Amino acid sequence: MLAGAAVLACLPIRTFAETTSSPADTSLPSLVSAEPRQVMQGFGAAGAWWPNDLVHFRPEVIQKVADMLFGSDGIALSVYRYNIGGGGVGVTDPVRGPETLLVSPGV
Repeated sequence: MLAGAAVLACLPIRTFAETTSSPADTSLPSLVSAEPRQVMQGFGAAGAWWPNDLVHFRPEVIQKVADMLFGSDGIALSVYRYNIGGGGVGVTDPVRGPETLLVSPGV
């Protein structure tokens, strides 16, 4: 979180009018502020379809992937989005229609 704030604090802040002016005009002032402009709640990624194949790998490979995604020696994700599936209703490619977690409508 602090790294993101540090990067943002170093970026010049300009108005829309300033950013649409001539690129050769370098006389426009830039404001650098130590005040954060946003707060990051987590660092995340999405595993669209590839995790469906991960289940077929050896347990040590699965663990290595988990370590690379979530471990401190990896990219240390704190948020992860995954398609839990909707049962493939209306999907023509079975790979794109993972099983649903529903046992009956609404349950």
